[in-house]
Amino acid sequence: MSMPVENYKKIENFLYEITSTLTFSPVSVVKLISKHFNINNVGFVNYVDQYQASTFYEGLNTLRRQTNSIRNFKELAMVYQDLESEVEYLKSYYNKYHHEDFMEPSNIPLELRGKEILRASDMPEDLYIGTDYYHYLNSLGLYYFMSVYLYKGTSCIGRIGLLRNKEEGNFTDDELEMFSIISKHLSQKLVLALEFNKTSQHYQLLNATTDNINCGVIILDNKYDQVYSNPAANQIAKEIIESKNYYLSDSIHIGGIEPLEFFCKQIINDYQLDHSSHQEFSFSNLKYSCNITPIIFSIKDNESTTYYVIYINKHIKSTDHSFFQYGKEFKLTPREVEVLELLHKGYNNSQIASSLVLSVHTVKKHVSNLYNKLEVTDRLTLLSKINKKREEH
Repeated sequence: MSMPVENYKKIENFLYEITSTLTFSPVSVVKLISKHFNINNVGFVNYVDQYQASTFYEGLNTLRRQTNSIRNFKELAMVYQDLESEVEYLKSYYNKYHHEDFMEPSNIPLELRGKEILRASDMPEDLYIGTDYYHYLNSLGLYYFMSVYLYKGTSCIGRIGLLRNKEEGNFTDDELEMFSIISKHLSQKLVLALEFNKTSQHYQLLNATTDNINCGVIILDNKYDQVYSNPAANQIAKEIIESKNYYLSDSIHIGGIEPLEFFCKQIINDYQLDHSSHQEFSFSNLKYSCNITPIIFSIKDNESTTYYVIYINKHIKSTDHSFFQYGKEFKLTPREVEVLELLHKGYNNSQIASSLVLSVHTVKKHVSNLYNKLEVTDRLTLLSKINKKREEH
């Protein structure tokens, strides 16, 4: 016997709305299930990295303020008739009943595992009736339970729990069929959302590790289009492009192109001509070294693509070798030698920061290190000591 037409309409409306949602999250799923299938009590648990705290529902923020002992909130959302019920349920669930939940994949009978949809009433009664968790749910007025299990391959990666009171009655065979139809779509959406989140985390990690380094980092795809660049790369590319001595290929005209894009075109143009992975540019007392590293990146089975990582380093060419001697004598780092030479030339902190592509804060730290190593307390004494050293030589 087929389902009523209105049930197919519910499925169609739900899938349309869940597909149209810009971001897939537990709270969007539970709200749409509650909206389209008229179920008041819905829960969603993502089993991937479930012990990393992540809030997807406003109520969880309230709960965190009330207790510091509840931390296992990885993508868990509940829809209850009132926020107070939700908070109390979550506190009890994670403090006491989490491992007793008879609908958890690890707690259901072996012969029923792997199902996409399961009602508690389809299990032997002695597995749930009479348990502490069952009595606790009864105290909340909840007597009927159904779970939608979400999979990636054969691994269960999430569960949607549906709960009803006595007046609403048990879940029907038609509802079982409806949720069986939408479960595959929800599994696919959750897999894609988790992959997107993982990619987003990797991108944030890339930003965090390259944003504050002096080396310029540029990543190009297999068509040489820019995928990523850090602030140092943008600054260094601008300096090189704006230099009057920079060699410009006849085949490339800068026009309205951004300096970094133009720089990448020039680098790749030279790379394709002579296949040299190392290039250098020198202007007055500055030298820039550029290295291109091709990386073969696996997309999926038997598929790969090539990315190109460009590293650009900026160096100051010292015309006064005595500063290298000071470096050895006072055990200075190469960067401290560069800062010392620019201080001797009369540069202020901002000018040094611009020349070396550093933050002013970092320059101040280098200057402070110079004071300690040369045993002085201010810039005037530092320069006086260096001038005295120069006179001695």
